Amino acid sequence: IHKTLNTMLKWCRARNIIQSSVFFDIDFNAVGKPPNRGERNLQMYEVGTLWVEIGQTHATPAIKACSKLLVIFGARNSEIREALRTEFDLERAIWTLPSSRSKTNKVIRRPIPEMARRIILDLDDTYGMDGYLIPGLHNRTHMTAHSLNRFIIRTWGKMSAKSKIEKFTPHDFRRTLATRLSEKEVLPHVTEKMLGHELGGIMAVYNKHDWIDEQLKAYELWCEMISEAAQEQLSDIF
Repeated sequence: IHKTLNTMLKWCRARNIIQSSVFFDIDFNAVGKPPNRGERNLQMYEVGTLWVEIGQTHATPAIKACSKLLVIFGARNSEIREALRTEFDLERAIWTLPSSRSKTNKVIRRPIPEMARRIILDLDDTYGMDGYLIPGLHNRTHMTAHSLNRFIIRTWGKMSAKSKIEKFTPHDFRRTLATRLSEKEVLPHVTEKMLGHELGGIMAVYNKHDWIDEQLKAYELWCEMISEAAQEQLSDIF
């Protein structure tokens, strides 16, 4: 609110609608504080439990696939939900996110690991290859954030009832991927590219390489970790 009012009053002052305002003398830190940075990241047993729970639910194939692809890619929520099927080249195993949908306003390229490729092929068989990769409830619409978040909350509730697992959101999957792969010594510039971040400093200006081969190795490693964690949870169940 403070920032919004500040912007509005500056707009008015620039157009001589007002001369000044005592509001400009109010320090932001005196009336509020920035939101806390998220810290939640899932341990591998939690990832495995989530993966099994998604597989066992009676939700639609679309919502299950959307959730799994978010776990695999560590992409932003909207990048998966609003993706067009044409963005995914399965022959070259490349997902190209156009600049119009990118938070950085630049094209983001990610490799498609085998686990994700199989999920996309299943979506093709169920919904066809036209329009959105993850269809919504209505014709020619994509999955909504509300539907996804509601499903994840419901899934967390089932997990928590069994194992007292701390609450998580789809955005926490990004932090989980980066943290768990860093523990496996995947280099930071690779995980940053996987997350769709711009590199900082001089690299952002001159280095336009996206490390596709290195990303693919990291994604395949991550998928292997997911599979192993899920198998461990299934073994405990049976």
